Amino acid sequence: MSAVRRARRPWPELAIFITGFAGVLSAMLFKSEILLVGSIFACLFAVLSAIFSVFLSPRKELVVHAIAILLGVAGTIYGTYWYLENKGGTQILFSPVFFAYLGGGLVLAGIFNLSYRLRNK
Repeated sequence: MSAVRRARRPWPELAIFITGFAGVLSAMLFKSEILLVGSIFACLFAVLSAIFSVFLSPRKELVVHAIAILLGVAGTIYGTYWYLENKGGTQILFSPVFFAYLGGGLVLAGIFNLSYRLRNK
């Protein structure tokens, strides 16, 4: 019988999601478009980070978390670069911009899981 590795609970992601949700509500109240966009991104990255943490948190090797951070940064840079180069295109929604969203969530998950592993060595 194999031992089940204990996964980290996603409390930081929940805090970011709640803060982002409060930002969405206040942006709607004050009609602030920039706050709305930032808050939606915070919620999106928090949810993606919680999903990625399901797979990353049982891994004890620190290099796995460092690689996740690097892959997330690369995905974010690529997706953002693609978006900036193709702003006038018609296929913005279903495009490589998704790499930026996934990359942001992966960076967040990697940072949270790496700090958790370093703190609980």
